[in-house]
Amino acid sequence: MRKFFCAIIFAAAMLFSVSSAYADGYLFKLKDNIAVSYSLDNSVKAIPLTDDNIIYSADSIDDIYNFTDSDNIETIFENVKVELFDMPNDPYYPNQWGFQVINSYSAHSAGLNGYGVNVAVIDSGINYGHEDIDTVKITKQINMLSGTSDVTDEVGHGTFVSGIIGADTDNGIGVSGIADGVNFSVYKIFTGKTTDFSYLLSAFSDSVNSGCDVINMSLGVSASALSYEAKATLQSIVDTAAQKNILLISAVGNNSNSTLNYPAALEGVTGVGSVGKTLEHSSFSNTNESVFVCAPGEYMSSTWYGESNSYNLAASYGSSSGTSFSTPIVTAMAALAKQANKDMNYIEFQELLKSSSTDLGTAGYDTEYGWGLVNIEKFTQLLKERYGFSVNIDNENSSVSINNFYDNTKMYTAFYKDDVLQSVVTEDIPIGYSQIPLNTQILEEYDSASVFFWNDMIPLSNKLLVNSK
Repeated sequence: MRKFFCAIIFAAAMLFSVSSAYADGYLFKLKDNIAVSYSLDNSVKAIPLTDDNIIYSADSIDDIYNFTDSDNIETIFENVKVELFDMPNDPYYPNQWGFQVINSYSAHSAGLNGYGVNVAVIDSGINYGHEDIDTVKITKQINMLSGTSDVTDEVGHGTFVSGIIGADTDNGIGVSGIADGVNFSVYKIFTGKTTDFSYLLSAFSDSVNSGCDVINMSLGVSASALSYEAKATLQSIVDTAAQKNILLISAVGNNSNSTLNYPAALEGVTGVGSVGKTLEHSSFSNTNESVFVCAPGEYMSSTWYGESNSYNLAASYGSSSGTSFSTPIVTAMAALAKQANKDMNYIEFQELLKSSSTDLGTAGYDTEYGWGLVNIEKFTQLLKERYGFSVNIDNENSSVSINNFYDNTKMYTAFYKDDVLQSVVTEDIPIGYSQIPLNTQILEEYDSASVFFWNDMIPLSNKLLVNSK
């Protein structure tokens, strides 16, 4: 009998000979009434659960069998890793206090990362080749100053903004971005603190007419500096964007007064103010009716210009604070919204912001905080409730999965090889979920909805019709 038992233990040892990437060593329990007759060494540690229930930890199977005879062991199992939810593994994430305050990682946990959404950043360019901003995401580059595609960032502002929006998240490098699935259209119109109004008009117009879904403008010009004609011209571009359901996000300004700045003050643009670590209104953030919501904007951390591994980790107040840096937080939220509903317009987006933000200052709307501090966790929950489904593409495993936001049900996963459908794993599809919105990016990527044609599933317009159980 002992020989048979030892054979089983030997097989178990073979199975557990190497701990997986999701575990660190082993836990084991002794049989009842087995006394440990010698002292524990550094390789084995006791973990008392109750007075009469003790389990032990060990680094390896050999350590276990050096500690006690196999006959004494009731069970062995891996000492698996426990994950701290809503905490990415980017090493500088702890520096991003603002992301933690607004629960930014909750969107990733829900499967939202802005995948396939085209975000225009009209700014000072970008640090192309930065280790934390995938160059594949940069799908368009225009230098309005030189008429070239050289968008090298010479001041850092545009790179900082872009990192807040879409730095790679959970890649073990640098900082975390809120919507790291977006594509960037980079418009360079600054090489210093100021630029000509004509460059803004050119970049703004091009981004509106070239298929962008969301436009970030961490910039502005005082209302008093613009003529009636200039304001009308800017408003006409905003109106065109509204007709195309493009979401426009702009900084309200850092004048420490009530000055109105454009484009934030225009109808159809979501203006963003700033709060600091105490969640009080930032002293520099303008106070007026252009403030729709506020977001963290002091001592922010993000990607930086220069070397490919450069970061600005809130080393100084001046270079990392401003409504310029609260604005891309809301831009990233707009990208999340567009992923959930490609046709969302600015009125729907602003209503979602208003409904999910945390009221600060005077009850209700006020000109310091707008409708309050954005909360990505609540915002994501509203998206889940209203729009229901997400499309997630795993390029590494060549698969596309459709998930239901509301209860996190994975409905099915389709596997591809060389863009050809290979197999489909159908999960439990809840009764009533008969239509699944299909991300248009997939149609563009795979050329036709026919890649989703199999068995009971029939492409129908831009949707899949699925037999309910």
